Amino acid sequence: MRIPIPSCARHLLPAALLLLTPACLNMNSWAEMDSEAQSLTLIPAEPHAEARLHVVATSRAGKRAKLSYINLNFDMEQSWRPQETDAPAVQPWYRVRLVDERDGHVAAEDILALTEPNKTYLVGLRPELGLEDKEIERFEATYRLEFDRQGPPSEGPIQIGWKAHLNALADEDDVKDIELTLATP
Repeated sequence: MRIPIPSCARHLLPAALLLLTPACLNMNSWAEMDSEAQSLTLIPAEPHAEARLHVVATSRAGKRAKLSYINLNFDMEQSWRPQETDAPAVQPWYRVRLVDERDGHVAAEDILALTEPNKTYLVGLRPELGLEDKEIERFEATYRLEFDRQGPPSEGPIQIGWKAHLNALADEDDVKDIELTLATP
């Protein structure tokens, strides 16, 4: 048996569903921040370089916002510019490590071989921060990026540009009370 639905109810049902949709969505919001873009050059004679980044995600003064998740990404672009010669160039490689200075732990690492001159390569480091399933009011750490390239016989500079991106997840009402800092000490 089919129950007839009055015509006004047929128009109210979509409206009711539209109003309920926001109530069913996840009520969390992200606070986000990017660091300033940094760059460095690795050459065979000086194959090691370091950069540091101090990271803070916290409640603003006088607030008690809770952070339920923090995500930190380091994105790098690199290119190799060999010298113009008739001899075939030896393709260089380099390693990048992200070290947590609180305990010296290597939080992320990658090795990249630059097989084509003048081509831009992208690398991302995404460390595990170990904050899953926890709610905290403050996260603070200093990370050291260590760049080590192969020395001779490879020639030519490797240009590296990097930038960090920090996201912190909080309740929707608390996201305005979250303060993020990315600073190079």
